[in-house]
Amino acid sequence: MHAPTPRAPHLLLRGVTNLTVEAAGATLVCLDSSSAIWFERCRNVTVRGLAIDYDPLPLTQGTVIGFASDRSWTDVRIHDGYPEPRLNRPGQAFYWSYDRETRLIKLGSANRSVQSIEPRSEGVFRLDHGNHPINDTAAVGDLIRLPQKWDVAHGIQQRQCEAVTLEDVTLYTCPGFGIAEQGGSGNVYRRVRIVPGPPPPGATEPRLFSSMLDGINLAYNRVGPVVEKCELALTGDDGIAVYSPCAMILQPASGCSITVSPAEEANTFMPGDRVRLYRFADTNACEAKIVAVEKTSLNTEEIHKNTAPFDPGAAAYQFRSAWRLTLDRACAVNAGDVCANEDQAGCGFRIESNTVFNGGSRGIVVNQSGGVVRGNRIEHTFLPGIHMFAFMRETGSAYQRDVTVSGNCVGWSCRGLSSHDGWCGAICITGWDSGFQTVNGHRNITVAGNEIHHALGLNLQVHCATSVAVSDNAFADTHAVKPAAGKPRPVDNRALIYLEQTGNVRLSGNRIRNLGPFAGQGNLLVKGPYTGHVEGEIAR
Repeated sequence: MHAPTPRAPHLLLRGVTNLTVEAAGATLVCLDSSSAIWFERCRNVTVRGLAIDYDPLPLTQGTVIGFASDRSWTDVRIHDGYPEPRLNRPGQAFYWSYDRETRLIKLGSANRSVQSIEPRSEGVFRLDHGNHPINDTAAVGDLIRLPQKWDVAHGIQQRQCEAVTLEDVTLYTCPGFGIAEQGGSGNVYRRVRIVPGPPPPGATEPRLFSSMLDGINLAYNRVGPVVEKCELALTGDDGIAVYSPCAMILQPASGCSITVSPAEEANTFMPGDRVRLYRFADTNACEAKIVAVEKTSLNTEEIHKNTAPFDPGAAAYQFRSAWRLTLDRACAVNAGDVCANEDQAGCGFRIESNTVFNGGSRGIVVNQSGGVVRGNRIEHTFLPGIHMFAFMRETGSAYQRDVTVSGNCVGWSCRGLSSHDGWCGAICITGWDSGFQTVNGHRNITVAGNEIHHALGLNLQVHCATSVAVSDNAFADTHAVKPAAGKPRPVDNRALIYLEQTGNVRLSGNRIRNLGPFAGQGNLLVKGPYTGHVEGEIAR
């Protein structure tokens, strides 16, 4: 099926209510690199049983056949039946290697960036890494995935929808996220599969990829989404991610009035919403309630001028509108501070009983508040298995509250090369903003009854958090490989649990099975700088 016009979705549902689509046995094959289905302002809609694929494929793959002596380029032979590679833009990333025998992400591999792609001979292409040689563990004979040139499109996209259910839907590939939701309320994803489809005609190798980027990415939810019993394999970025990004404050506060610009239009403000304002000058936060909302006359150029000093990358393509919020109290904030909408933070989200396997970044990203991540199985991830983090000035989420991470099995995490501090830990809870790191960050977090096994380095990191309960977790088959220390914060990767800028932590019932040779034998619970009031230890 071709899209009706270039860049238009193949199927558009706008303003649809009270509809059930039974599509078992049907496959929608998209012939253009635009969204397969676009839902906009729909309510009480169910799609059940549909399969989706793309032709031509939005990714390709091959075998590594050589490197430059300084690893500044990589030569790849494209597998039979797969398309020739095309570069989206210089510096594009999301290229990494897989072990030929296991077809798992190669331990110690890097997420390659590519400046150009040059044909060398029939079926052979050179990936030029420019001034960034890739010194990782990739070897001749390894497999490699290659994203293609894409438009800004996702497999299934939802905007401002309520009570939409996708059930028993299968997505074999897509040119962006598998599923992207913005501004939804109470939507459900049940038994969704985002997995590699069948080999194309003439191919002798199975597909190495499903989605180009994240599998399921859900943001700005007023009532949190439910993601349950889904299967995600070989996604190009995170498996499942829930987000509630901030808005940037454009001008100093004037009494009870502040002017903000959301990174995306889906970040909306309504009278009665609770907001939390983060001050970078002194790492304090102010809580208030919105009384009135008014769109300002600031144009895009003026908005970009105000946001560029704090986030020059995002300012080039985000921050298109500005709003004046009248609050019920005065809060002293400055340009560059951020505003988080606590009533668009996904309260009630539930991520339960899913399987995430062999993914290109993190298994589950937990950047919403008031929810649970429970009973999931996450194995062979390039970065942490479960990750909660605050990165406010990079158009990301603020600190989270009232989240339970329980009963999950996280295995073979952090297989990629990176040892940066914010990525250390099979379960990793941290703050990224260098100007806003505080013990009063994440609040009321429970990590209980999880099994972490075969982690590369640290099993659990808690950074920038208060009121944290860590209980009845099992740490198994640890530290088989010597890990590098985190940087620039010197996170101790030899520990099982590492705490930094953290207070009121309670540990109980945690146990160890098969401690590895590269564990820090004398100190498995490491208390880093600015950590206070830690109760309990790890049971030997």
